[in-house]
This record gives sequence, structure tokens and C-alpha cells, in this order.
Amino acid sequence: MGRKKRIYLDENGNPCKRWQDPEVKAKRQTPENKAKLKAWRDTPVQKAKSKARSKAHYEQSKLAGKYPKPKSKGKLPKKDRSREKRIPTWRDKVIKARQRAKRLLRFPDWTDEKAINEIYENCPEGHDVDHIVPLLGKKVSGLHIPENLQYLPSYINRYVKINKWDNSWQSHTMDTSMAEKVLAYFEKYTGKKDYSVEIAEWKEILRKERFGKPTLALVETPKEIVEPSPWESFKDFYNKYG
Repeated sequence: MGRKKRIYLDENGNPCKRWQDPEVKAKRQTPENKAKLKAWRDTPVQKAKSKARSKAHYEQSKLAGKYPKPKSKGKLPKKDRSREKRIPTWRDKVIKARQRAKRLLRFPDWTDEKAINEIYENCPEGHDVDHIVPLLGKKVSGLHIPENLQYLPSYINRYVKINKWDNSWQSHTMDTSMAEKVLAYFEKYTGKKDYSVEIAEWKEILRKERFGKPTLALVETPKEIVEPSPWESFKDFYNKYG
């Protein structure tokens, strides 16, 4: 006959493992047993086994995608610590989920999806498709419809306008002059970066758009008025033809 297996019971009288038995627990907590266990774990054989088990578990978890690449042990300098990616907490995930749900409410079912897709496909290089009225603005929120979309240079959209809204921009549409819109956004810019060079360039573009093109004449001007006689002075020519 074989040896009868002992059944261990926990504090509530339920079957349990050996180390969960109250008698074994009390025995393991004695100082002599703790010193004996520590001496046994510090032996070279047990240290090597523990290291091998940890390495095997890490490699298996790495293949399963649970662990990222190991980080460097040394700390980065202060100027380079911005490269360290912060692990998102459950609060960050909840906030992102709420924003995603609010954004989906700004996509009406009756919108013309074909026109919206054409706007995104025809976006020029170096430009972004911007919502004139932001989808999740502090003052007012707009809809994701073709009438609320426009093209803006990338740096204007990301660093100057920054999803803000002002009542003076109500007349902005896709067909509004780009220079006029950009200068209107620069007027409300409160950042620290100096955009004086870019503002001067856009002002020159707006001046050329308004005054650089010749006006169309409805009636053909006579040749003699365009090319005055050489003996007529400029003053006489001006008094004669205005």
C-alpha cells in the first residue's frame, strides 16, 4: 500500500496547498527557518537557477509582446528627458475616449462624404485641411461638413490658429483669399515666436492680389489716349483726358 497523502486545511477548514496551512505558515515565520531559507537562496546553484528562470520568462513575454525594448540604465540629461515617452494611465485613456465620443457627435449623417473626400484628396503639399470652426472649441463647436473646411499652411494651422475661434472669422470660407485669412489669424496670435518676416510676406501677397492685377476695361480705350503725342506735356495730357 502506498503512503496516504495528507490533506492540508486553511484557517476556514477548506482544502489548500501545503504552504497555506496555518501550522506550516507559523513554522515558516520563525527566525531560524527564515535564516535557513535565505542561506539556501544565496547558494550559487540557486542563484543561477533563479537567473535562468527569469531570463526565460522575459524572453517568452517579449515574444508575446508584453515587454518593450529594455531602456538604458543611465539617466538621460535634462535636455533629452523629453524623449522619454510617458506611459498613459487609465485617466488618459478615459479622457481620450470621451474626446473621441464628443468628436463623433460632430459628424452628421446628412453630410456630403464625397465632397469631403475630394477636399482631402486635393489638399496641396505643405497645407492642412482645417476646420474653420473647431470641432471641439471652447466658445463654439462646428460640424465636419464641406462648408466648414479650408486649406491652411501647416505651420499656420498648428502653431498660429491652434483650433481657436473668433467672431471676426465668420466670413471665412474655402474661397476666401489665403493671405486675408492668414493675416486675420496672425492678429489673434498670442505666442512668443516672432513671425514678423512671415507677416510681411503675406501682406505683400495680399497687396499684389488687390492692386497688382490690372482692372478690366469695358470699352476699348482709343490708341491716341494710351500713347499721347510727343509734343504734349504730361500736364496737358492730364488736363485733356483726366
